[in-house]
This record gives sequence, C-alpha cells and structure tokens, in this order.
Amino acid sequence: MSRQQDEKALLDAVTARLAARRGPTDLRAPGAADVTWRSLLDCHVTRCIETRREAEREQHGHIDLSKYATYQDLSAHPVPEPSDPDTQQEWTLVREDSVRAHHCVCGNGRVPCDRCTGHGELVCEPLRACTGCAGAGSCARCGGSGQRGHHSAAAPARDERETCVKCGAPEAACPACRGAGRVRCTDCDGSGKVACPGCEGEGSVGHKACGGAGRTTTWTEGTIEHRSVKSEVPMPTTQPPVLVRLIASGAGQWRTADCGYGDRLPADLSDTHCAAVERGIVKRPGELARRARLRHLPIARVAVSGEPGLVFYAFPESAGCRVLPLPSARRVALLTAAAIGLAAAVKAVFMLLG
Repeated sequence: MSRQQDEKALLDAVTARLAARRGPTDLRAPGAADVTWRSLLDCHVTRCIETRREAEREQHGHIDLSKYATYQDLSAHPVPEPSDPDTQQEWTLVREDSVRAHHCVCGNGRVPCDRCTGHGELVCEPLRACTGCAGAGSCARCGGSGQRGHHSAAAPARDERETCVKCGAPEAACPACRGAGRVRCTDCDGSGKVACPGCEGEGSVGHKACGGAGRTTTWTEGTIEHRSVKSEVPMPTTQPPVLVRLIASGAGQWRTADCGYGDRLPADLSDTHCAAVERGIVKRPGELARRARLRHLPIARVAVSGEPGLVFYAFPESAGCRVLPLPSARRVALLTAAAIGLAAAVKAVFMLLG
C-alpha cells in the first residue's frame, strides 16, 4: 500500500469519528485538516562478517598438524560463501612450510633440580629438641649435662620420669628423651638426609622451556571466521505520544519486510525512515551477507480545523483503522494553567481561614 492510500484510509476513519460529533465533514477540502506522520519503525540488521588473521603458534613436543588444510596467502584462500547471514563457522589452517621442530638444549626434557642441585636429597638435622621437655627439663638431676646436682629442679612424681641415660639418676629423666634432651628426627629417622620434595628424590625435574618433551614445534596458524553480527537501526526521535505507542504496539496491524542486497525498501516508508534504514544497512568491512528485517506501522497525526482542543492519531488495525483523539498541546496548556490557578485560589482561602 502506498503512502497516499494510507492517508486516504486514515482520513476517512477520522472523518467517520468526527461525524458523530459535528456531522458530515470533508477533511480532504483545502485547509480542513493538517496531516503529519508519526509512523513507528523497528529495523534489525543481521550481517555475516568475515575476519582473517594469522598468529605464530608454539607447542611442546611433537604435534600432528596433518588434519589442517594449508594455505599460501591467507587473504586469497577460498572458503564456502555463507548462504545465510546467521551463519557461524570457522576454519583453522596452517601456512605451507611454516612447521618447524626445535630440539631443546636439555636433550631429554629433564634438568637438574635447583633445590637439591641434582643430588635428590637434602641435609636434615638427625636429632631435634625433645618436644616433651624442650631440652631444658630433660633430667631433674643433671639437666642433660650428665653431672648430678648440676640442675636444681625438684624431682617430679615417680610415675612421670625414667632413669636418666646421662647421669643414671632414677625417676628423674623425661620419658620421651630419657634425659638426653634430644630425640631422633622423624623426617629422616636420624639419617641426616631426606628426599628432596622439589624432585621427589629423583635429582631432576621436567624442563619448563620445552615442557619436559625435549623439543618444541612452531608453525604459523591462519584462522578464517564467519560470525553473525546483529544490530538495531537508530530511528528518528519524532514519535507519537506514549499512550498511542502503547496501544499501537498491541492493536496495530504492523507490516513486515525482509530486505537483502538489491531489494527495494517498502514504498510506504517515509523519507525520514528510508534515510535511517539506508544509513543502517551500509555495507561493513568483511560483510558477506546481510538481512534487514523491518517492522513498521503508519500512524497519521491529524489536526482538524475547528477542533483546537483535540488531535487525532490514526493507524491501521486488523478490523480497519483505529482513531485515538488526544488533547492538543493548547488544551493541555490551558488545563495546566487552570489547575495552577485553582491550586493558588485554594491556598489563598486556607490562608484567610487560618
């Protein structure tokens, strides 16, 4: 339907609405009505964008790259064209003659452990202070010196002490160390050596530079990606009042159209909306496919001569045309002024009564 046909149908609907108020009216007569458009339009664009990029890759050890296709010039490498702008696909490629194997200086992927310098063991103290007496209370008679009377501590209860191995005093020594003041280390069992926790006693660790593989593989990887990108076309700010938009969103007979490359925009779009859509569908770098999905509703704003207090908004609906009369800006201003005046008068009355 053309813009002229829309205007005729919507004016006829407003005419029928006015007939109940003031009788027959010809809104097509010169000066009888001022018609402007406040049409609604949603436009969402879906594009398939292609990106191509190269990157240097490295992996420890050997890697089988035979499953990847090779290329010489990534920018010229052919891939299937997308049949739909919603297409999402990706290709991983390897540049010809770029695969290199590098043997590591470690030889076998292992290097001496830094913590034990390759020995696999760490030095440990074979004897440690007794936890039962902390060394100072090892014997009540000799204090661990082996000489009776050297320590002045009183002898503890009979069942808490044993014979000292240093001075031989009965019932005077700590039962844990028997007067020695030190006990065998439980970590090394008194041997003076423990397995290195850094290498678990092996003396060597995996070489970080090659990941313990003894070699690395490098190559140039190319990636071609087709991804779907969605955007919404910004619309001009001139719109009908909120009430009209709310009612029209549910009751209006919206028209839809899908526009691809070479397709013409709907004939009933306004010049402003056509310009907005054309700006929004400009081809982007790497764009391979595009679809613009439009959803629009023509809405006419009709100011009728002789009805200064009302403005009529009309739009098509399933049963014909819907007409919504709303107060004009002039009427809203008069009502606001009257309300302000009434409020001031009421305030003055209360002040007099108070």
